[in-house]
Amino acid sequence: MDSSLNFEHICRLCGEECVDLVKLFDRNLSQRNLVPLIKKYLKVTVTVHDGLPQQVCGPCVTKLDEVAEFVNVCTLTQTRYQQIVKGNLNAVDNRCHGELITHIKVENSEDYGEEKYDDHSDDEYLPKNYKKQNGRRRRGKKEYIKPLK
Repeated sequence: MDSSLNFEHICRLCGEECVDLVKLFDRNLSQRNLVPLIKKYLKVTVTVHDGLPQQVCGPCVTKLDEVAEFVNVCTLTQTRYQQIVKGNLNAVDNRCHGELITHIKVENSEDYGEEKYDDHSDDEYLPKNYKKQNGRRRRGKKEYIKPLK
C-alpha cells in the first residue's frame, strides 16, 4: 500500500475501500470492542496510534464473528471428547442430531411396486453407451461407444 493513502475509508483487515465501516476505537458505547477478537483470532495487533486504518468493514466483522464462533464450537467439542475419554461423560452430546433432522417422511414400500435395485452397483447411473473393460469400470478417461445410425 502507498503511505499517502487516505486510510479513512479502508478496512484494516481486508484492505478494501468501503463506505460503512466500524471504527475500532470509537468511544461510542454502542460499538463492540473488536480489537481483542482481532488480536485473539487473527493475531493482528491494532493500536490507536499505529498509523494504519482504524476501522473494519461489515463483511470482515461478520467473518470475525464466524471465526470466533467456529473456534468456540471446536474448543467445546474437544473438551467433550477429552471428558469422554477420561470417563467423565457416558455418551457424546447428541444435540446436533435434533437440529439436523427436522422431518422424516415414512412411506410404505407398497407404493413403489416390486422393482429391485442393486445398492452395491453404480451401473444404473452410467450412460447406456459407457464401455466397460473386464467387467469393471475404467478409471481415468471415459470411453464412449459411438451410437449406430
